[in-house]
Amino acid sequence: MRPLKGTVGRSGETRREVVGRSLMTVVDGAASTAANEGGAGAGTVATKRALLGLSRAVEQLAEACAVGARAGEGVVVLALFERAEYFAFEWARYAALAEQATVVVGFAGEGDVPAGVHRLALPDDHELADQWTVLAASPLACGGLVATDLDEIVPAMSAERGRLFASRLSTDPAWVAGEISRIVASAGDLLDRATAAELSRAGQAASGRVVGRAATLLREQLEAAWRRTLAASDRLELAERQAFTDPLTGARNRWFLERYLGRLGSRAPAIAVIAIDLDDFKALNDTYGHVAGDEALRAFAEVARAHIREGDVLVRLGGDEWLVLLPRAPHASARARAESILAALTDVRLAYASGHPALRASAGVGRVTPATPSLESVDAALYAAKRQGGGAVVDVTGGAGLDDPAHLRR
Repeated sequence: MRPLKGTVGRSGETRREVVGRSLMTVVDGAASTAANEGGAGAGTVATKRALLGLSRAVEQLAEACAVGARAGEGVVVLALFERAEYFAFEWARYAALAEQATVVVGFAGEGDVPAGVHRLALPDDHELADQWTVLAASPLACGGLVATDLDEIVPAMSAERGRLFASRLSTDPAWVAGEISRIVASAGDLLDRATAAELSRAGQAASGRVVGRAATLLREQLEAAWRRTLAASDRLELAERQAFTDPLTGARNRWFLERYLGRLGSRAPAIAVIAIDLDDFKALNDTYGHVAGDEALRAFAEVARAHIREGDVLVRLGGDEWLVLLPRAPHASARARAESILAALTDVRLAYASGHPALRASAGVGRVTPATPSLESVDAALYAAKRQGGGAVVDVTGGAGLDDPAHLRR
């Protein structure tokens, strides 16, 4: 995985801490630029999860401006959602906004928008199809979030939430107007002339406004919402980490897996998967007791963590069944890691089972994608490895049915 763009990690910091510190820089920078009404929004790298709350705050600003606007004052909202499926989750919110403001929504793929919402239909390869943006402009106040997909992922409660974006955030009217102009120019003929002209007029009017007390209050409320979002995100992250962690081994648990794979958008990465099962684990438990069995499980978790990347995820499904999730890993790399885990496991000696032979395990290697999220083929590969007597790695090669031996390769 490439280093986080735009961030420099301090000594001892994890990637998550770097992202969190950078996100605070966004908020502080946005507050600073808003206070002096000049300059561009602060820029940093942040996860989709962190940015969701900030995009909500911009939408709430637009709602407040629409309620407080006088007749004839233009309030516009310009939003980009990458793909149609992401906008589907925001349908009701933008339908309500369209009753009070001019709303333009852009995304790639087939999809409808509510009545009153102007759609910007983007080709899959258009530069705007890689952007997640919410811009709100009015004579009363302005705010905006502009985020570009970095095609990177860090550990999070779901693959979608861990996606990384290069983001800029500001309440500076000139910056918001400039971003609206940039998007209108990039869209070109994809946006009808009347809508493009209305967006441009609203941006220019907002950038030339005189800042009053009401606008200052709205800006302060927006910045306070950003800070509350950060604090709430930290608390929720801690609670989720505790709920989705196996207390014996520190690995993620089955509930985490269901959540992680349960909402893969089309922009989510393909994930290489290693399914692993300890060989003869029941015999170890029966012979030496559960204390030895627990020791073996903790030892396996330590070995697995030593042979996977920082962004990979170790999941204990239950008993001695495990999954390793490796976002964006090539199949050959995933197989090599499976082989290294199984080889290193044979060097483990258990204090509570001194007479037990070396630990062994079997593994199946495959992948899941947004189009094919099922783990059935990986399970089939694992059971094929078990049938070979254990200690083996079997690949899912694809192209054949699960019952066809051609689908599995040792």
